[in-house]
Amino acid sequence: MYRGQRAEGVFHPATRTLTVSSGPGAGTYPSPSAAAMAVIQELNPDRSPHANGWSFWRVTSSGEELKAVRRAPGAH
Repeated sequence: MYRGQRAEGVFHPATRTLTVSSGPGAGTYPSPSAAAMAVIQELNPDRSPHANGWSFWRVTSSGEELKAVRRAPGAH
């Protein structure tokens, strides 16, 4: 939830990309941060869009920040 708008997405651990599937910023991005910046830019274009996507996005099932499920590249 950002500025009263909900954006939903799917994080792809193998590629570390994030697809915003509904809401502002819809599309596929090379990182959670790029996806977060797209949402911010669309909803608040006057603000600097820089954001840490690992703390911007929340896991729906737990409410935790995305960084809770982050794995190092190549980790199994």
